[in-house]
Amino acid sequence: MSNQVKTLILVVALAGAGFFFYRNLTSPSDSGVNMQETTYWVCHNESCKKDFEVPLAKVAAAAKEGGYVACTHCGQRKTSRAQKCPSCNRNLEMVGHGALPSVCPHCKENIGEASVHGYEPAAGKKTPTRKTGG
Repeated sequence: MSNQVKTLILVVALAGAGFFFYRNLTSPSDSGVNMQETTYWVCHNESCKKDFEVPLAKVAAAAKEGGYVACTHCGQRKTSRAQKCPSCNRNLEMVGHGALPSVCPHCKENIGEASVHGYEPAAGKKTPTRKTGG
């Protein structure tokens, strides 16, 4: 193989490596996910029991450190992911696979059953539909 061909291959390889290096430094590391999105949590520490919010970026960082998100009030890692009650806007602990309880423990409103396609409102209630995957 001639020196010109070897030089051309080397230049193309270096240009390709430079391009991929540049793309990895300038492209978002979250693959299109909004890392500033707010997530909702409930603390299970008996002396705290508060609702709190955490940006998705901090949830991802906590996952790398062991998986549990620390409560922003007491610092304990006795927490679970929650969703907002459509009636009182308090954080509700999910009852399984992202479903909400049928009655809010805070405001006692009948919020309906969660389904794959969103919330099925209780009779007479107009609850906005929440889109879920699938």
